[in-house]
Amino acid sequence: MASKLFDKYGNELWCEGGQVRLRLNGSNRVRFLGTVEGGVFRTYRKESHRFRAMGGIGFNWQLMKHGKFSTVEVQLADGRTLRTARERILAEGSPLQFKTEGFELQLFVPLAVFESRQKSGQLEEIL
Repeated sequence: MASKLFDKYGNELWCEGGQVRLRLNGSNRVRFLGTVEGGVFRTYRKESHRFRAMGGIGFNWQLMKHGKFSTVEVQLADGRTLRTARERILAEGSPLQFKTEGFELQLFVPLAVFESRQKSGQLEEIL
């Protein structure tokens, strides 16, 4: 991924020290999206982050398109870790943008796209 990416709405995405961050246009707030290490993008999602209409998870479109990683891992609050290929998210994701809520273009994928595994021990939160 380039050092900084801007979409056509002026949202800014960058990765520094393995940490992926997003600043939405018109906001001073920087959102932490996850980490990239060893070809894997890792992120954490609470139940409230799921898109209920499709039962899926959304990812920043720019990050999925330009990311220099091949695998995506999502740690869920219930202790499960979901894993899939970035290319599968690009191929099977549905683009949606909730502009009125101030969000960037995202790719939403159903949970069926992921392999699920239970982790032993404590769930590490990265948000």
